[in-house]
Amino acid sequence: MRFIKVFFWEFLQNIPIFTGFAWAFDFLSRGKPWNTLAFAVAGGTCGSILIALTESRKAAGHKETLPVILANILAITTFILAMVVYFRTKGTTWQTDVILGSLGGASLAGMQSLAAKKKIEARHCLALGLASALAIIGIRSLLNAGWSIWMDILSMTILATLIISLIDYMPGIFHFGESLQ
Repeated sequence: MRFIKVFFWEFLQNIPIFTGFAWAFDFLSRGKPWNTLAFAVAGGTCGSILIALTESRKAAGHKETLPVILANILAITTFILAMVVYFRTKGTTWQTDVILGSLGGASLAGMQSLAAKKKIEARHCLALGLASALAIIGIRSLLNAGWSIWMDILSMTILATLIISLIDYMPGIFHFGESLQ
């Protein structure tokens, strides 16, 4: 039952992020950079606010501070824009997907911890790094599948949410030590 609760709230937090990404990608593909920027900022901002409002539903007593919320907005928006540009670049492969996703996700986790003035947790870095890498590989496949944008958003969100929920919030599954520091 705990997994379903965590999955639900994580999905809710992730849906605006992947919606922002999908629409930003679509607008850049149509040569509309301002719309791209607007949807990236909207996805990063809405996702960050939802994280702040609902994280305590997954981790009792958790409260996001203003610096963490602002760090999330900046990091998630930047990550969305980087991914949009990355997927428009020729010559990228699944290997570069893994490298970029791992570094981007782990960096986001580290940035969140630093903004909260907490130790950098290995589990959180691994969860976001692995989720980002797998999501990017999945996104590459989805962008080539020819599905509707809403099916792409739903599929990307489910994939990333499943990975993050299993690794980051199910402590009995993975044991990596207390923190990286």
